[in-house]
Amino acid sequence: MIHCSISSLSKTQIPPKYKFLEENIYKDLNDKAGFSTYRIGITIHKKHSLKELNTLVEPYFLYVEKELALKDYTKQYFILGGELEDIQKFKSMFK
Repeated sequence: MIHCSISSLSKTQIPPKYKFLEENIYKDLNDKAGFSTYRIGITIHKKHSLKELNTLVEPYFLYVEKELALKDYTKQYFILGGELEDIQKFKSMFK
């Protein structure tokens, strides 16, 4: 089992064209395609692989948008992308 948590994104981690939507969920205003324009931050322990993270998020139709380069040697931070309803379902796992 992968150990992960929802990560609040700080202003320095949020790209300029992200609009806050609700707790820990943002809309990517730069995404011109118009599909999967919602984002959420997630933290995983470094002992887990990106493959394990993808396996976790695939059932929710989410994908890894980008990895955040933070100076933490025990954790990795990612921004996931997807549709709003899918991100909300994924987020509800953590309540």
